[in-house]
Amino acid sequence: MIRTIFAWLAASIVGYILFAITSQTVVLNGLVHIGAPMPFSARLQSTFHAVLNMPALGLVLAAAFAIAFAVARGLKSIVKPFASVAYPLAGGAAVSAALELMWLQYEIYPVLGAQKPMGYGLAVLSGVAAGVVFAALLPKKTL
Repeated sequence: MIRTIFAWLAASIVGYILFAITSQTVVLNGLVHIGAPMPFSARLQSTFHAVLNMPALGLVLAAAFAIAFAVARGLKSIVKPFASVAYPLAGGAAVSAALELMWLQYEIYPVLGAQKPMGYGLAVLSGVAAGVVFAALLPKKTL
Protein backbone atom coordinates (compact mmCIF):
# COMPACT_ATOMS: atom_id res chain seq x y z
CA MET A 1 0.00 0.00 0.00
CA ILE A 2 2.79 2.44 0.89
CA ARG A 3 4.58 1.77 -2.41
CA THR A 4 1.34 2.34 -4.31
CA ILE A 5 0.87 5.69 -2.57
CA PHE A 6 4.50 6.57 -3.29
CA ALA A 7 4.01 5.62 -6.97
CA TRP A 8 0.88 7.80 -7.18
CA LEU A 9 2.61 10.73 -5.48
CA ALA A 10 5.67 10.47 -7.74
CA ALA A 11 3.47 10.17 -10.84
CA SER A 12 1.43 13.18 -9.74
CA ILE A 13 4.55 15.28 -9.25
CA VAL A 14 6.04 14.23 -12.60
CA GLY A 15 2.74 14.82 -14.40
CA TYR A 16 2.32 18.24 -12.80
CA ILE A 17 5.87 19.37 -13.55
CA LEU A 18 5.67 18.22 -17.17
CA PHE A 19 2.25 19.83 -17.60
CA ALA A 20 3.49 23.14 -16.18
CA ILE A 21 6.65 23.10 -18.30
CA THR A 22 4.87 22.23 -21.54
CA SER A 23 2.10 24.74 -20.89
CA GLN A 24 4.58 27.52 -20.23
CA THR A 25 6.59 26.56 -23.30
CA VAL A 26 3.51 26.84 -25.51
CA VAL A 27 2.68 30.26 -24.03
CA LEU A 28 6.23 31.56 -24.45
CA ASN A 29 6.43 30.26 -28.01
CA GLY A 30 3.23 32.16 -28.75
CA LEU A 31 4.87 35.34 -27.50
CA VAL A 32 7.93 34.70 -29.63
CA HIS A 33 5.64 34.11 -32.61
CA ILE A 34 4.19 37.63 -32.28
CA GLY A 35 7.66 39.13 -32.04
CA ALA A 36 8.32 39.42 -28.32
CA PRO A 37 11.97 39.05 -27.41
CA MET A 38 12.46 35.96 -25.28
CA PRO A 39 16.01 35.35 -24.09
CA PHE A 40 16.81 31.95 -22.63
CA SER A 41 17.11 33.38 -19.11
CA ALA A 42 13.57 34.79 -19.33
CA ARG A 43 12.25 31.43 -20.59
CA LEU A 44 13.99 29.60 -17.78
CA GLN A 45 12.81 32.01 -15.09
CA SER A 46 9.24 32.03 -16.39
CA THR A 47 9.10 28.24 -16.60
CA PHE A 48 10.52 27.83 -13.10
CA HIS A 49 7.94 30.33 -11.84
CA ALA A 50 5.13 28.39 -13.55
CA VAL A 51 6.21 25.10 -11.96
CA LEU A 52 6.28 26.63 -8.49
CA ASN A 53 3.08 28.66 -8.71
CA MET A 54 0.27 26.39 -9.91
CA PRO A 55 -0.43 24.29 -6.80
CA ALA A 56 -4.16 24.08 -7.51
CA LEU A 57 -3.38 22.42 -10.84
CA GLY A 58 -1.15 19.96 -9.02
CA LEU A 59 -3.97 19.03 -6.65
CA VAL A 60 -6.47 18.65 -9.49
CA LEU A 61 -4.06 16.40 -11.39
CA ALA A 62 -3.29 14.32 -8.28
CA ALA A 63 -7.01 13.71 -7.71
CA ALA A 64 -7.56 12.90 -11.38
CA PHE A 65 -4.64 10.47 -11.40
CA ALA A 66 -5.89 8.74 -8.23
CA ILE A 67 -9.27 8.09 -9.83
CA ALA A 68 -7.87 7.14 -13.24
CA PHE A 69 -5.22 4.76 -11.89
CA ALA A 70 -7.79 3.02 -9.68
CA VAL A 71 -10.12 2.55 -12.66
CA ALA A 72 -7.22 1.32 -14.82
CA ARG A 73 -6.26 -1.23 -12.19
CA GLY A 74 -9.76 -2.67 -12.27
CA LEU A 75 -10.08 -2.61 -16.05
CA LYS A 76 -6.74 -4.20 -16.83
CA SER A 77 -7.76 -7.41 -15.09
CA ILE A 78 -10.92 -7.53 -17.21
CA VAL A 79 -9.43 -6.52 -20.57
CA LYS A 80 -6.11 -8.38 -20.76
CA PRO A 81 -4.72 -6.71 -23.93
CA PHE A 82 -5.20 -3.36 -22.17
CA ALA A 83 -2.99 -4.34 -19.23
CA SER A 84 0.38 -3.18 -20.57
CA VAL A 85 -0.83 0.33 -21.43
CA ALA A 86 -3.50 0.74 -18.76
CA TYR A 87 -1.72 3.29 -16.57
CA PRO A 88 -0.28 5.49 -19.34
CA LEU A 89 -3.69 5.63 -21.02
CA ALA A 90 -5.32 6.38 -17.68
CA GLY A 91 -2.86 9.20 -17.03
CA GLY A 92 -3.59 10.81 -20.39
CA ALA A 93 -7.32 10.36 -19.90
CA ALA A 94 -7.08 11.89 -16.42
CA VAL A 95 -5.49 15.07 -17.76
CA SER A 96 -7.98 15.30 -20.61
CA ALA A 97 -10.91 14.75 -18.23
CA ALA A 98 -9.58 17.39 -15.82
CA LEU A 99 -9.21 19.91 -18.64
CA GLU A 100 -12.70 19.16 -19.96
CA LEU A 101 -14.23 19.51 -16.50
CA MET A 102 -12.48 22.88 -16.20
CA TRP A 103 -14.02 23.84 -19.54
CA LEU A 104 -17.48 22.82 -18.35
CA GLN A 105 -17.09 24.87 -15.18
CA TYR A 106 -15.44 28.01 -16.59
CA GLU A 107 -16.07 27.78 -20.37
CA ILE A 108 -12.35 28.23 -20.85
CA TYR A 109 -9.26 26.16 -20.14
CA PRO A 110 -7.78 27.99 -17.14
CA VAL A 111 -4.30 26.75 -18.01
CA LEU A 112 -3.36 29.08 -20.85
CA GLY A 113 -1.00 26.66 -22.60
CA ALA A 114 -3.77 24.06 -22.94
CA GLN A 115 -5.97 26.40 -24.98
CA LYS A 116 -4.08 25.60 -28.18
CA PRO A 117 -4.23 22.11 -29.73
CA MET A 118 -0.47 21.62 -29.34
CA GLY A 119 -0.62 22.61 -25.68
CA TYR A 120 -3.62 20.36 -25.04
CA GLY A 121 -1.82 17.45 -26.65
CA LEU A 122 1.35 18.07 -24.67
CA ALA A 123 -0.73 18.27 -21.49
CA VAL A 124 -2.25 14.87 -22.25
CA LEU A 125 1.25 13.50 -22.92
CA SER A 126 2.30 14.73 -19.49
CA GLY A 127 -0.47 12.52 -18.11
CA VAL A 128 0.79 9.60 -20.19
CA ALA A 129 4.25 10.14 -18.70
CA ALA A 130 2.72 10.18 -15.22
CA GLY A 131 1.09 6.82 -15.99
CA VAL A 132 4.44 5.40 -17.09
CA VAL A 133 6.01 6.58 -13.82
CA PHE A 134 3.15 5.08 -11.82
CA ALA A 135 3.46 1.72 -13.55
CA ALA A 136 7.24 1.69 -13.17
CA LEU A 137 7.13 2.38 -9.44
CA LEU A 138 4.29 0.00 -8.51
CA PRO A 139 5.28 -3.19 -6.76
CA LYS A 140 5.27 -5.93 -9.41
CA LYS A 141 2.60 -8.00 -7.65
CA THR A 142 0.07 -5.11 -7.87
CA LEU A 143 0.59 -4.53 -11.59
